[in-house]
Amino acid sequence: EIQLGQGDNPTEWIKVFNEDDEIVDGLVGQFPASVFTAVGTWTVRLVVKHDDGRIKEARGSIDVG
Repeated sequence: EIQLGQGDNPTEWIKVFNEDDEIVDGLVGQFPASVFTAVGTWTVRLVVKHDDGRIKEARGSIDVG
């Protein structure tokens, strides 16, 4: 999954890509600029669910101004 949340440490997430979506030409996901409903820092979270039940995540930030 790819999720977006407002701020440096979001408590709510918007799912923009999930495991059922198809990866085309190496593009994992994209989302419209309209998803950013406020100016400031947004956090992007990539969540990977392994077959054995383990969950890993990576985060990065985007500054919207």
